[in-house]
Amino acid sequence: MAQLEQQQAQQQTPRRPKGAMNFLATNFFHLRNPYTIAWWSFTYPGFGHISMGSYIIGFLLFFWEMLTNYMAKVNLAIMYTFTGRFDMAKEIVNNRWLLFYAPVFIYAVWDSYRLALQLNQLAILADRNKQTVQPVSMSFMEVNVLDKRSPWVAVVWSLLAPGLGHLYTHRIPTGFFLLVWWIAIAYYSTLLQSIQFTALGLFEEAK
Repeated sequence: MAQLEQQQAQQQTPRRPKGAMNFLATNFFHLRNPYTIAWWSFTYPGFGHISMGSYIIGFLLFFWEMLTNYMAKVNLAIMYTFTGRFDMAKEIVNNRWLLFYAPVFIYAVWDSYRLALQLNQLAILADRNKQTVQPVSMSFMEVNVLDKRSPWVAVVWSLLAPGLGHLYTHRIPTGFFLLVWWIAIAYYSTLLQSIQFTALGLFEEAK
């Protein structure tokens, strides 16, 4: 009897699942352009992995990029380079941290491209086996329902505040992560105040 129940459980468990969902998020396989994923990792390491649902690696790469970029003064050197101040760009860069920055940056781009190819293969196999995703996940903390949501609504919310679009599509880890960082960066950079002063024509105050 126990062996029969075990065999039935194995038969019910799909060999090539389409995805999985819980009260926090929905992770599923679908075809992605590997070059697009690699581009996201190129613009900011971690984003490519996060977009594919590889949250732990994505968050670790994000924090590593934040730390090494700040310590190596990479963005500041890029700004000086774009404005033609090449000598200042050379002086500002911390070479010791820059040597840490480059290998992880290259790895993030390469690994996101590799992972996208791998997940595309799993998505094709899941579609061939006609696997489905459980439409509802419920717990005492949250309810996650797999229903249709408008992509344009998600885009609008993301434009207003990064992270809100992901919360709308019930990707709570990504949404919360992006929203917290957006609030911190916008607050300490006085970005919103600068936009307000620019709209009012007060360009000196915006600086």
